[in-house]
Amino acid sequence: EDGIRDFCLSRGLGDVYKRQILETGMAASFKETVINAHHYVDISQVKCDNTQREKYYRHISKGAWPFSTVDHGWPISDCTAEGLRSSMMAQDLCDFLPRMISDERFFQAVNVMLSLQNSNGGWPSYELNRSTEYLELLNPADCFDGIMVDYSHTECSSACIKALCYFRKKYPSHRKSEIDSAISKGISFLKSIQRSDGSWHGCWGVCYTYALWFAVGAFVETGDTDSPTVKKACQFLLQKQKSDGSWGEDFKSCSEKRWVENKNGHGVHTSWAVLSLMATDSVNYKEAVDRGIKWLVSNQLRNGDWQQQSIVGVFSYNCAISYSGYKNIFPIWALGKYINGYKHASLDLLSK
Repeated sequence: EDGIRDFCLSRGLGDVYKRQILETGMAASFKETVINAHHYVDISQVKCDNTQREKYYRHISKGAWPFSTVDHGWPISDCTAEGLRSSMMAQDLCDFLPRMISDERFFQAVNVMLSLQNSNGGWPSYELNRSTEYLELLNPADCFDGIMVDYSHTECSSACIKALCYFRKKYPSHRKSEIDSAISKGISFLKSIQRSDGSWHGCWGVCYTYALWFAVGAFVETGDTDSPTVKKACQFLLQKQKSDGSWGEDFKSCSEKRWVENKNGHGVHTSWAVLSLMATDSVNYKEAVDRGIKWLVSNQLRNGDWQQQSIVGVFSYNCAISYSGYKNIFPIWALGKYINGYKHASLDLLSK
């Protein structure tokens, strides 16, 4: 429905679906779905390190979650963070859920995340930053930018901060000083890369609305909902909201590394924006949130679906990735959060 695509990889989204259902407060209504998603996350965790890890300069992987299935095997920082956080949330909040993942496996995931933090305080995707960006001069790819070195990313860093914060509340004595230090350094990294207009550049989604959703969430998780950093980020979103209440970015934002307006409002971008503003719980953004929610409601199709719009996934600035499930995942997430987790909600907006 969104044109010709070249299939090259599959991303396991069990953690995304599970967090969506948990944070909307609807887990009890979809028990089988939650159990199945939790089972998928359970079997996707990497159970051992590569047997020839040192020989092939492989990073540790025991306890990590990979990009797709367990056979993929490579440890990914944000996938590990989301797998850890969604699993802990599920087992904490759902009394009907079998306890599939042990404390020890949570500890192993934390070990991987701590080991992947770069010296600048941020987190890369696959491996530590092992060299300088001068290696990009040898980049042989025609379409990929920034692939010779694994850099620290807004999304990976934010996901790890949020997961470690949640873990710290549940296991306050486990590697406390290391986790406290990692979170502090991670927050300092996010502050250091915030752009002058208040935004962050996204590396794995389109683009500024995506990265900002991650970064604001990280600050909120540490208890920071009203700092100049968060306020500046929210002001950026307010400035980009369209007259009809929506937000919309063009894919060119990724490659041109600046905000490029999409002429149409976009359901996924609007969802990321309102989720960011709702996370602060500030009444100052209520009007913008209400307008965004109203737009999402008015653009839902009669069958309950949302329209597939322009691409929202990206890899290495130039490679577009279709995450077709996002069109429904994030509007549902935003609406559910508005109903069940936003104290300033005006529920009459949800009736067409």
